[in-house]
Amino acid sequence: MEKNLKIAFVCTLRSLGGLELNFFNLNKWMLAKGHDCTFFVTEGSPLHQRAQENKIPFILIKNAKKHFPLKASQQLKKECLKRGINHLFASSTQDMELVVLAKILGGKRGFLAHFLQQMEIGVNKRDFIHTFKYKQLDSWITPLPWLKKQLQERTKIQSHKVHLIPLCIELERFTNIKQTKEELRQKLALPIANPLVGFIGRCDYIKGIHTVCEAYNLYSKKNPDTHLVIVTTIPEKGTPHYPYWEKIQVLIGKAPYPEKIHIISFMEKVEEAYKTFDVFVMPSLAETFGMVTVESMVSQTPVIGANAGGTAEILNHGELGLIFEPDDPKDLCQKLEIAMNGESFKREELVQKAYQNAVKNYSSETMVSRIEKLFSTFES
Repeated sequence: MEKNLKIAFVCTLRSLGGLELNFFNLNKWMLAKGHDCTFFVTEGSPLHQRAQENKIPFILIKNAKKHFPLKASQQLKKECLKRGINHLFASSTQDMELVVLAKILGGKRGFLAHFLQQMEIGVNKRDFIHTFKYKQLDSWITPLPWLKKQLQERTKIQSHKVHLIPLCIELERFTNIKQTKEELRQKLALPIANPLVGFIGRCDYIKGIHTVCEAYNLYSKKNPDTHLVIVTTIPEKGTPHYPYWEKIQVLIGKAPYPEKIHIISFMEKVEEAYKTFDVFVMPSLAETFGMVTVESMVSQTPVIGANAGGTAEILNHGELGLIFEPDDPKDLCQKLEIAMNGESFKREELVQKAYQNAVKNYSSETMVSRIEKLFSTFES
């Protein structure tokens, strides 16, 4: 192991999505390697609860405003000085500002500010304020080459500060499942012998569930034995995503065999669902990284992914999975035909190639090792 590092993981967001969970897991993995990590969270947030449940050392940050969080940064500086912490680590733009302010307030005490990018840049951020903020960072970690290229085009951050380190998963969750596919299908009340097409993700237009349903409706006309499984959290009536869920229900009602579309409420052991699928569809219209793509590869379930954002790059533009054009159900239907029925489709070869790539590049041990190496360069 590299030299013991003292790191403040700062995440004051009150939501609990992929960004927050990825950052929480990285904190947990670094702790497991023996590093001195403290999680700075907002009282009553889902991450506060998770830190308590997992016995993760944490400190509650107060007054964490979105812009110019002066009081919160003063608290962060004070707590880090007390604990001898010198690495300040953030993963949201809101917390980046908090970390940068704490570094500035720390002055000659030598705080190091790091940022883990999990969202794309979007609009150009080459103005004075963003340039000043980014200049205070000692490292910017980005997970994929396309994001690195976008970062260099849309900001003025110094190129030597940008480091390519992919987001990762705990491989054992997906590789140590003892039940057979048939046993897991029985557990989830799914048909034992029929071909299954699967989707896992939140109920949101950008995630593309409608594309999967429209493609399945086309595909099932000629392939009535195939079922569709959608693993998602159903929005409550009156919430922003409920109208989209109503649209999905309409599409399900239009299916040739609506009874063959199965809705599973989002599950804690999502790794079990991947094992039941014959093919996994990643239809997001825009995806910064796409952790579910990696999870399916590790589960040895072939992926059909939209040619958008990180999905296409993780699949190496068709080498590690099939690619279809975003929001194009006809193209997705054609790719389903290839994956499920194509005589020339080398399923096992593709699955093994994707699996080996995922194990090599996206394991939690790999990410921890790369973070250790990067942070340790500032201590030599």
